[in-house]
Amino acid sequence: MDLLFEGRYGGPSWYDKSYQFEIMMELVHLWELYKGEITYPESREFSHETEFRQVSLMAFAVLNVSVSKHVQQAICKYRDRSEPAREAWEYMLRTYQLQDNTNRINLANQLASFRQKTNKGLDDYINRLSALRMQLAGVNTPLEEASFCVYLIKGLSSEWEFLRQNFDMQPFLTEEFVVHALTTAQRRRDAEQTRGSQRNWALHMAEQ
Repeated sequence: MDLLFEGRYGGPSWYDKSYQFEIMMELVHLWELYKGEITYPESREFSHETEFRQVSLMAFAVLNVSVSKHVQQAICKYRDRSEPAREAWEYMLRTYQLQDNTNRINLANQLASFRQKTNKGLDDYINRLSALRMQLAGVNTPLEEASFCVYLIKGLSSEWEFLRQNFDMQPFLTEEFVVHALTTAQRRRDAEQTRGSQRNWALHMAEQ
């Protein structure tokens, strides 16, 4: 399992990966070492220190093989510390959980400001908004259905103003209803444009 993000917003989120790692480490009774619940023995007895060192180093090794080479280079400095597993995991928290928070803010801003370009199809507009929604879910910020509907309607270009007005008159909106209304409107417009093109071609041929 690679805990390093693959691209700025790509791949599973930090929360998904860290949760999977936590479950696996709990199964092999190593998670307490990463959390610092099992610490360097205060007794300072050689046998206790040696045992702790071995177990903690094993936990560090497990983390080391679970991340990319780039992250391995970053955490290698903790190998010779008194609690290598805990310190390496704290580095992961500081680095990648913070990165996830930054991504969340950037994505939320993109979603709030996203607008459909004039004369661009509704399908592309819906798909791009849906992709932003999925990326937000990937950084542990799921977007509720009602909020997604608001963004869909708010970002429509002026040529679809009649749809926006129709939505405003609805007492309750669902994603299925909004997407169906948008795609139906797009299909009707496409069909009208096709008929118009065919009509123009027929008139042109008749004039020949």
